[in-house]
Amino acid sequence: MKSILMSILLSCVTRIALADPIVTVESDDPNTLVNEVTGESSAVAVGAGGTASAYGTSWTTVCRVPCGISMSERYHFVSGPGITPSRRFLLPRDGEVTLKVKTGNEIIYYAGAAGVLPIGIGLFGAGLVAEICAAAGLGDTPSAKPLMLVGAPITVAGIAMLLLGRTKVEVTRKSAANGAVTLDLARAAVTF
Repeated sequence: MKSILMSILLSCVTRIALADPIVTVESDDPNTLVNEVTGESSAVAVGAGGTASAYGTSWTTVCRVPCGISMSERYHFVSGPGITPSRRFLLPRDGEVTLKVKTGNEIIYYAGAAGVLPIGIGLFGAGLVAEICAAAGLGDTPSAKPLMLVGAPITVAGIAMLLLGRTKVEVTRKSAANGAVTLDLARAAVTF
């Protein structure tokens, strides 16, 4: 009988909804915003001329650093004026959470993604194709090694710009000193 009661109790406890976490943000930029994803949608159109697809995300800004508020379990991301938006992340279910943010510069990131990296890859790729054609004896192609020599460092610079321009978020959870679990019973719900 005791084991049956224990299993019922454990089953109920695992279904109790825990409180939303209290989130504090530490950032190197005072304009850092935490955003909550509120919806996503996608559409695909198929026609005689081909297919087209569109994808959209809606969000709401939840707080500006340092925050210190309760946030839901939805996906979140960090952004702000001049800040590259971060990747999405989920928050732990309850407790105190700190977001440690290292902001990236969106000008550096997008210049690398839209300009420098494609130019570098294009120059290097054109040089490589020309060298392959010359080696195969296809036409009277001059040496394209200069294109490759210029394209390679531009490609590396574009990759560096992408990496340096990213916003990084570390989610850390403050653990209770005594290891106790706290439940917000006012928000608890038990389902069978």
